[in-house]
Amino acid sequence: MLFRQAALDHLRRGHGQGHVLLRSPRSFWFMSVAALGLGLAVLLMLFLVSYTQRARVSGHLVPDRGLVNLAMLQTGVVAEVLVHEGTKVRQGQALFRLRAERPSAAGELAQGAVRSLEQQRDHWRAELQRLDAFAAAQTETLLQKRLDLEAELPRAQAEQQLLRRRLQSAQEALARFEALQGTGFASRLQVQQRQDEVLDQQARLAALERNERDIRSQLAALVPELRAQGLRDGSPRAQAERQLAALQQEIAEAQGRHEWVLTAPVDGRLTSLQAHAGQTVAAGQLLALLLPSGAALQAQLQLPSSAAAFVQPGQKVALRYAAFPYQKFGQHEGVVQEVSRAAVQPPAAGGAGGAGAAAERSYRVLVRPLSQTVMAYGQPVALQADMQVEADVMLSERRLIEWIFEPMLALKGRL
Repeated sequence: MLFRQAALDHLRRGHGQGHVLLRSPRSFWFMSVAALGLGLAVLLMLFLVSYTQRARVSGHLVPDRGLVNLAMLQTGVVAEVLVHEGTKVRQGQALFRLRAERPSAAGELAQGAVRSLEQQRDHWRAELQRLDAFAAAQTETLLQKRLDLEAELPRAQAEQQLLRRRLQSAQEALARFEALQGTGFASRLQVQQRQDEVLDQQARLAALERNERDIRSQLAALVPELRAQGLRDGSPRAQAERQLAALQQEIAEAQGRHEWVLTAPVDGRLTSLQAHAGQTVAAGQLLALLLPSGAALQAQLQLPSSAAAFVQPGQKVALRYAAFPYQKFGQHEGVVQEVSRAAVQPPAAGGAGGAGAAAERSYRVLVRPLSQTVMAYGQPVALQADMQVEADVMLSERRLIEWIFEPMLALKGRL
């Protein structure tokens, strides 16, 4: 038989050649579910994820109280530099000793007089040191003597206590021998020996008591002697100090004719030291900068006018210092303190041509770093004034869907 009976029966019922059955593979369902999930994830990201627009600007660090310029008042020579880079100085502290570049003949004579006065000053300084050393030695001797006497006094008292007990024992023995002599059991010689022993102990006790009184007298005499030591030392020392003060005054008056001293106008830390001994400097030339005490460094940035409208005080800023590459030391957080109300025209690159006129105006922005130090190799390194800094200023934050449809919204606003 050519065909199965079941096939012939199916044909007689009118089903023809049968039905076409199309069955999708199982992987198709997995791909459909994955595509649907991916689409939902993209939609969620568009509506939930936000993007922050940033403006990259540059500037440098400046102290919030400004820097004090220490400059030469007139052409001259740096005779001596009295401080070092980074030294903390007090107001009025001498920083540089300066002198005129070409002293006159009278000035040269005055310089010789100054050298003579300085030699005398050195002599009196040495004399003061000698007097101080001698006074210290004398005082040390007296103090040591007092310590020795104070240590000897308890020993003398202990010896007296011991000798009193021996004297009492000798007196008791004498009393017993005198009683025995009355009964004929002790001779007169034995009684006499006991009497001599008692007298010897009494004499030794009296000597110890005198020794104690001498110690106490010496201790009492040391008190005014120590006081008098200060008075005796004070007189020659005061004379030497008067001589030294007079010489200092004469030296100052002589040096004031052709030398002067540059002092610190405020308390602070010396930075950017540019002068060295023997250097010839012109009038107005910078010698060093002084960072006032308590001054904090802040970043002064130049913000383009196109981004200035979105920057407000209190806004966070990511700072990157040129001296500390962010690839190794990371970025540092700061907060906007102030935004200038007026734009500043940047200086032209050359002449009065159109290049300078076409340059975009900028606004000054002050940013306070949250830390005045940077951790470098496990150690905090302080920031320095005039360090170059680059910053990312956060302008606005929008969801991704807003960025996608921004052109359409802008077009709607124009219509």
